[in-house]
Amino acid sequence: MFNSLALLSGKGGSGKSTLAVLIAEKLACNGKKVLLVDCDFGTHGMTYFFEEKLVDKDKYLSLIDIFGGEYKSKEILNVSENIDFMPSSVHFPVSLPIEGNNKCKFEEFLNWLKTLKYDIVIFDLQAGYSEIANIITSFSDKNLMVLEFDAVSASALRVLYSQLQKQLKKENTFQVYNKVSQVEHSLVLQMPKEILFRNLKPILFSWGIRQAAMLNIVFDMGNGENVKLREPKQGLFTKIKNRIFFKNEETVTDFSGGINELVGSLFP
Repeated sequence: MFNSLALLSGKGGSGKSTLAVLIAEKLACNGKKVLLVDCDFGTHGMTYFFEEKLVDKDKYLSLIDIFGGEYKSKEILNVSENIDFMPSSVHFPVSLPIEGNNKCKFEEFLNWLKTLKYDIVIFDLQAGYSEIANIITSFSDKNLMVLEFDAVSASALRVLYSQLQKQLKKENTFQVYNKVSQVEHSLVLQMPKEILFRNLKPILFSWGIRQAAMLNIVFDMGNGENVKLREPKQGLFTKIKNRIFFKNEETVTDFSGGINELVGSLFP
């Protein structure tokens, strides 16, 4: 039996997927066996971190495979020591209604996960409401709402809460302000510890992460007919991990310290 954490956000761009990956890395460094699950069928945000490892795509289990009923025979991709990863889909973005028989299959899959030897399973949900979010937040032990320090994020969070309020209980749901400036960091610390949910210590903006992502996002337009990402020499996950956890610059140390505190709050 494992502990599970679902990460949600009211709007895109909050840094939720990056945060999920960094939480997994910290837990793995602490000796925990972690499974990351990309639950976003639209943008595959987390899958991008591990694209260079998905060479033989059909060999590995992806979330969409569970609706075919043959998922137990596929291999789960190992991406790092103590971290396995399950992409939402290894092919083009798909739109999949989770209703009727599909909903039953998804719930069966969640129960199957309980039989695997993981300490923690982290679900990265798509931004905003989805039926998968409705199911997973009913299943997960803890939920983390990720938002930026602006009015749009706050409004989007309220909308999401109105749709999932039966599942998002105060005792197991937390919120964290991500990518904040030093000024915003001070302001958040002055806020009440609980508004909708318990406020965890905010996460500072990291230029290290931005630079790592910039180095990977290089598009080859060719003759205009095909758009593809050039094969990265080093995956985004590896770049971010090296910049955040294995460098000594003060800003990086502050950021990794924030991740350490976040993980300590979620998994004391």
